[in-house]
Amino acid sequence: MQFGRGRASLASVLETTLPPVNFRTRHEHTPLPRIERSCCSPLAEKRGVSELPGVAPRLLLDGQPLLSAHEKTWPRWARPGLLVSGLRSSPERRHVGCTSCPPDASEWEKTLATLANYALTSRRAGRILAAGFRSRAPARLEGVGCGDEEDQALAPAEGVTPRSLVRRVLAAKLSNPFRRAAGFLVLDIGSSSVKLAEVHHGPSGPRLATLDMAPLPPTVVQSNVVQDEGPVVDAVRAIMARRGVQARQVITAVPGPAVMVKKVLLPAQTGAAVESAVLAEAGHLIPDSLDNVNLDYQVIDLIEAGNKMEVLVVAVKKEIINSYTNAIRAADLEPVVVDVDYFALENMFELNYDPPGGHPLALVNIGARYSSINILKNGRSTFTGDVPVGGAEYNDALVRQLGVSPADAEALKQGRAAGGADPAAAEQVLASVTELIVEEIQRALSFFWTAATDEPLGAVFLSGGPARMPGLSAELKQRLDCVVEVADPFRRAQVERRVDRLLIEASGPSLAIAVGLATRRPGDK
Repeated sequence: MQFGRGRASLASVLETTLPPVNFRTRHEHTPLPRIERSCCSPLAEKRGVSELPGVAPRLLLDGQPLLSAHEKTWPRWARPGLLVSGLRSSPERRHVGCTSCPPDASEWEKTLATLANYALTSRRAGRILAAGFRSRAPARLEGVGCGDEEDQALAPAEGVTPRSLVRRVLAAKLSNPFRRAAGFLVLDIGSSSVKLAEVHHGPSGPRLATLDMAPLPPTVVQSNVVQDEGPVVDAVRAIMARRGVQARQVITAVPGPAVMVKKVLLPAQTGAAVESAVLAEAGHLIPDSLDNVNLDYQVIDLIEAGNKMEVLVVAVKKEIINSYTNAIRAADLEPVVVDVDYFALENMFELNYDPPGGHPLALVNIGARYSSINILKNGRSTFTGDVPVGGAEYNDALVRQLGVSPADAEALKQGRAAGGADPAAAEQVLASVTELIVEEIQRALSFFWTAATDEPLGAVFLSGGPARMPGLSAELKQRLDCVVEVADPFRRAQVERRVDRLLIEASGPSLAIAVGLATRRPGDK
């Protein structure tokens, strides 16, 4: 298991330019498997190669001749840019990658392998689309290249032939046509709910395949520690069963108030000397014994003047981190990365918004019992902190002042009539709590940021369930005299169609930490 802050870089989509091939000449010397020739020909046509070897009329796919010796046009479904189930399948937009060619492969072998990958890494309406053949098998292959298991199957080998290349590609891709690309789980265990997402990473970044949440009793997470594993395990298992989740590796986060985050300046060093210097400095920063904490660090800047380096040091008590990882293991899952909600919030912002320029901005995630703050300047975190107020203040005030039950208080908070309470009285209670939360956030921002510099904040982005409470963003905007916006964690995030859009619309801001965790990968530092 890894504990730390780093964010995995997102790979860009690569497009391979196919080398020109004289198909007729190669065909005279090397008898080609029919499927290779049929899947290559339309691409050759697309590249302007007009003379193509004819395919005997007896070669049928789905009962149709691919191309007879007398035909010079391809069936509608076999052309580049074909229409399938009303969806335009554009070859230019597909990920093309030749993962199965050895360095000394011929141009023809490279072309064949690339085309085989091309044909098998596109998912449209449950069909595997090739540039000249199709299969009606109900496969759901992901157009994201090959995973670890497939990379091993497609490893370079001596004496490779076009036939063996294609066979290996087919074997790796279709050994189990229902197998999904390997993914991982994101688990955000909060004091009022647990959010779970299944994530697949592809060339264009993280893609959320499953997303769901379940409430937790208020006694499960207290003082930043999971006090009772049972409800967490039950909630996680219920979501996984309901959504058919198969992944087992988990990336999670611990709450900011439980974590010590410090930036220190140390003499510039490399290798093992960096760790020794950090441990020595941490002994002065952390009041507890280093044996009782999980410690991680990251060099975030090198300062040439003075030969210094700026290091971010993160520490959390083992009993806190173990309370989260033990709950995950109790659900028969494997925790592999533990992040901090401050930094997950930052990753969510970087995924969905352009790098900020000009004035610094603040990210504020309003949770149930506390609110996290991360201030960014020039795209880098310069301050993290928290204030001990959150959405539970609304519920507590309604129960205390109106005498309603916790369930009725939740309904009143959402604007519904409940418990026979006077709607006007409920609105007054909610408004007073909003003023309290705004005041605490303003005080924290003013104390921790404006005390250090005269530069004003340029914007504040709110997230968390209470971020949409009536009047909260407007009141904060008036007090801070800057842009205040409710962040959209799904502004640019990729989400599969089967994910519940109603859940995203209703609870989008409360899923900010989960989306930020989705940018990580198992094995990240």
